[in-house]
Amino acid sequence: MLRTRDAWNYTQSGVAAISHARSLLDMDTGGGEFLAALPQRPLWTHATEGYGPDGSLAVAVRELEAANFRIIEQHEAFPITRFYDVGAIVYYLKAVSWEIPDFSVDRYFDKLVEIHTIIQSDGYVDVPFHQFFIRAQRVHHIRYHDKERVSDGKAG
Repeated sequence: MLRTRDAWNYTQSGVAAISHARSLLDMDTGGGEFLAALPQRPLWTHATEGYGPDGSLAVAVRELEAANFRIIEQHEAFPITRFYDVGAIVYYLKAVSWEIPDFSVDRYFDKLVEIHTIIQSDGYVDVPFHQFFIRAQRVHHIRYHDKERVSDGKAG
């Protein structure tokens, strides 16, 4: 199995941001290994999977901005994972069960045979996928003396 590199370093970007965060939402990044490995997490740390197949960076950014978040960093990529053996695909799908929740060899046998035929012919099969990364900060609106001020939550 060969996977193209991410356009960003999730761990590096995440750890740097988390050290100053009061809350963290980790969406659709896998089985929680990243969060579990963090030496320190904000008090309000939440993780969720299955954000939806129609999720795109543009839609997520719009939704965050509409909910009073300021976008600090954003990346989007369309990498591939190249498989050279159908057995590696079976192993992968069993390890990352959120990819195809109802996966079993019996249920997907005919598709696996098709993929095996492609691998026998071409030497590999490429599986494209979509990912994006957003780092955002909640914008707070503070009212005082009949005026409104926007704060990014930082002191000063």
